[in-house]
Amino acid sequence: MFLKHLNINRHGLCAFFIILFAIVLRIILIVQGWPATDSDEGTLGLMARHIAYRGEYPIFFYGQGYMGSFEAYLAAILFHLFGPSLFVLRLGLIIIIALFLVSIYLLTALLFTRNLALVTLCLLSFGSQEILSIQLKAIGGYPETLLFGALELLIATWLALSYNRDISTRERWRRLVVYGFWGFLVGFSIWTDLLVIPFALTSGLLLVAFCWREWRTWAPLCVIVCFLLGVLPLLIYNFTASSYQNSLSYFLRIYHSDVAGNAVNYIPFVQKAVGTLLVSIPTATGANPICLDRHLPLFGLFSRTSLDCTLFQGSWTAGYLLLLIIAAFQNIRAIWRLLHKAQDSAAAVKRQTSTRYFARLMLLASACLTILLFTYSPVSALDPWTSSRYLFCLLVTTPAIIAPLWEHVSTLNATSSWKAKLLAALNGTILLYIAVILLMGFVNTEKTVPSIQAVNRQQEALISGLLRLHATHIYSEYWTCDRISFQSNERIICAVVTNHIEQGYNRYLPYWSIITKDPHAFYIFPLRSSPAFHFPRIMAFEHRHFRRYIFDGYVVFQPIHISNFQFGKT
Repeated sequence: MFLKHLNINRHGLCAFFIILFAIVLRIILIVQGWPATDSDEGTLGLMARHIAYRGEYPIFFYGQGYMGSFEAYLAAILFHLFGPSLFVLRLGLIIIIALFLVSIYLLTALLFTRNLALVTLCLLSFGSQEILSIQLKAIGGYPETLLFGALELLIATWLALSYNRDISTRERWRRLVVYGFWGFLVGFSIWTDLLVIPFALTSGLLLVAFCWREWRTWAPLCVIVCFLLGVLPLLIYNFTASSYQNSLSYFLRIYHSDVAGNAVNYIPFVQKAVGTLLVSIPTATGANPICLDRHLPLFGLFSRTSLDCTLFQGSWTAGYLLLLIIAAFQNIRAIWRLLHKAQDSAAAVKRQTSTRYFARLMLLASACLTILLFTYSPVSALDPWTSSRYLFCLLVTTPAIIAPLWEHVSTLNATSSWKAKLLAALNGTILLYIAVILLMGFVNTEKTVPSIQAVNRQQEALISGLLRLHATHIYSEYWTCDRISFQSNERIICAVVTNHIEQGYNRYLPYWSIITKDPHAFYIFPLRSSPAFHFPRIMAFEHRHFRRYIFDGYVVFQPIHISNFQFGKT
């Protein structure tokens, strides 16, 4: 009996150690200071500090009205426990990724097999530099989308598979609680990041298709009430926001704009398709390494390197889409056969089988919808590298994508025909190739650690140098400001200016008010940057004087007698 019990839990034990291994790998990276931080991450760290120590309760990421602040609240809790730091800020992301891995294991085991669930965990334990960077840099929304997308499909699948008209009253109440949790999760995840909408729609369709009888009970009311609770922060904000600043307006402007927020009228669809197929999909799903823009069609000059990049990244996307189509075809064919199969099997078994096939289709449909929405946006053509983060949620569909490969490998035995053995060997080789690419992605990531550590030391030296100069109030460009403010624990606060030393995009407006009232504020800019070039000329035009310091890759300007200087006048 003990051995039998041990055998039943063998898969769970293996899953535990694989997830633990994945967590340890990520902790090793953040302990070494990888990836390099930036001002977007600094903004989220500042939000967490303000929540933890100032009693502020931001609904959205500072300076925008469409991405929730869940990561900041989680980090604020950790700050109370361990103190504020970049490491602790990223520790919250690792917790989210660990919960995602648990959810994807349970979802895969429910829809496919436990063996495939373990294979999926092994693949997701590693990743390319781009995947690991998105998982470990606290810039809001992306790890949560993985967790919430997997959880929504997991809960919907469990409800659909466990549905039975002949259940006890106690079981009905338990199902109502689960319905309520699903509704809350959908609302909460939409507040957190709108990228989760494809998973919310497909999991909802699964519930409508297989639990429609329960929609005549209290289940819809539970879903609606709990959904409103989950999305309550979004509703509170939009009740008071103007028509230009409401979440829908923000989202539509972002969706139809380039990466700088400028509206884009027309881009040829072929350029969007090339960006999506040759750059964004391989980047988001783990192809390693990703080539630069000048090495791809429509983004630069043609060369031998262009051909190599196109073949590698194009074949990766072609393989991904081919597996998606094969998996969809297999599940549609299986459902069709079940519908036209003679009634020679138990209705309950037939329903369970059709539910699983349909749930697999919904998992694939969420990937298709995500890709289509991204392809029609301008960023798919203008900056498919950075914008590939919007396809990061495709990792949730990993088990459905690799299922056609695993099916032949898992069914192979000594009595299999030579054709079956050949097909299993081919599929196993492809799976091994994918695993090696993801493993090499982690190895290449580890190789970049020394260069990132050098950058980190330079940033720390910059902060120390500014504090020695008593430069606690500074102006700088966007990608410097919030990073310095957070890393210095707000001993230095910064206001953003443009290239022409005018008011820039300040996510936290109180900083701007503080800095502009200080006549002794410094100006610091990266060496050879546009604002570093314009500042001396503006000062000369205004007949003002300044001291200049150069250290750690930055030029520091200290204006002298600037009480009469009108800021921003050029």
